[in-house]
Amino acid sequence: MLSRNPFASRKGIFFAVCLVLLGFIGCISIPLGDPEKAKVDDKLLGAWLTKPEEGKQTMFTVVQYDARTCLVGEFEFKKDGDKIEPSGRFDWKMWLVDVKGTTFASMEMKNPQLALEPTGDVYASAKIKRDGDSLTIQPVKDDVVKNANISTPQQLEDFLGANLSNGDVFGESLTLTKVKEDQKEEIGKVIDAFSSGVKVK
Repeated sequence: MLSRNPFASRKGIFFAVCLVLLGFIGCISIPLGDPEKAKVDDKLLGAWLTKPEEGKQTMFTVVQYDARTCLVGEFEFKKDGDKIEPSGRFDWKMWLVDVKGTTFASMEMKNPQLALEPTGDVYASAKIKRDGDSLTIQPVKDDVVKNANISTPQQLEDFLGANLSNGDVFGESLTLTKVKEDQKEEIGKVIDAFSSGVKVK
């Protein structure tokens, strides 16, 4: 009987979850911009929620890490009444990049699974636009970046700058709403559900 490599198995599961959980983002092997030159927008700090669809929601928490970068937690969960069922989580380091007047979020995956099975595909990029308490995210398609043979952050920035209005480069947008003060107890329950020993499938 052939023995299975547990790390290979974890990697397969990890990236299967990546495709489902991120869905609209995807992973690429290079970052956009230089985090050392970035600056935090404090209006992005806090928690952001998608609208529930068939009981499913995604929450992003944005916490300042230093003057340039933030830590972003991405939580996907199902809600049935008061019951919260975690279905996936990703952790990111994020910094903002201005590309010809358009704001992009550049994200580096920081999931613990990467300690077991490192991989080159750990970045994601997306156009973001905040309008009051509404935040729209439009991802850069990972396959477009790979097919363009882009290999450096500057090449990626130049490519996006030349294609800001090219719908083929960007995926479907996602709209989130900032969590208000009177929702914080509810959001606390979501975070507790992910840290209470519940197995993520």
